Amino acid sequence: GYQEQVSNVYYDSNKWRKNAFGMGGTIRTGKYSKEETEIVKRAVEEYCAVKQISVARLCSECDHKAELKGAWTEIAKKLPHRSVQSVYRHGLRQLHPFKRGGWTDEECELLV
Repeated sequence: GYQEQVSNVYYDSNKWRKNAFGMGGTIRTGKYSKEETEIVKRAVEEYCAVKQISVARLCSECDHKAELKGAWTEIAKKLPHRSVQSVYRHGLRQLHPFKRGGWTDEECELLV
């Protein structure tokens, strides 16, 4: 009934806090090790190869998200001790195609 629907909505809204297998339990937080970062990078590359999409497309903020639904859950299965949200955020920080850091003088000039 209604209580079941409410609990399903609650469960769905918090799925990113669980691991990729839908379990809470012991979820590691904090800084990623070099090994974990490599696992995320490899998992993203493998996923993109299978789906025939670029890493840049997976990590972009465009409106093609419907076709990539579940991508980060699949990728996060490689690190079952991390939440899906954590893997997603770490993956974006590591692999997003946009440059990070301070602006160069040339970039500032282009803005003027």
